[in-house]
Amino acid sequence: MASIQVASALHAAVNFGQYPYAGFLPNRPTISRRFMPEEGTPEYEELKSNPEKAFLKTIIAQLQTLLGISFIEILCRHSSDEVYLGQRHS
Repeated sequence: MASIQVASALHAAVNFGQYPYAGFLPNRPTISRRFMPEEGTPEYEELKSNPEKAFLKTIIAQLQTLLGISFIEILCRHSSDEVYLGQRHS
């Protein structure tokens, strides 16, 4: 029984805390199309001269972003009939 309570609390702590950070995709993009450029490459020069353009080439498409945010929203949502550990039905 104790392992179920520990696993449930750990799951809740990890799962419900994702949305405030990962719900804003620039904080944690679900995928990146490019690695960070190495110094001395043309990609690095582009990053230095126009960081916004380099960033936009890196992030994923709008539909993929919407799917990622929707998935995080669903995972972080609390159930309407949720009963927390140590709480009893009235």
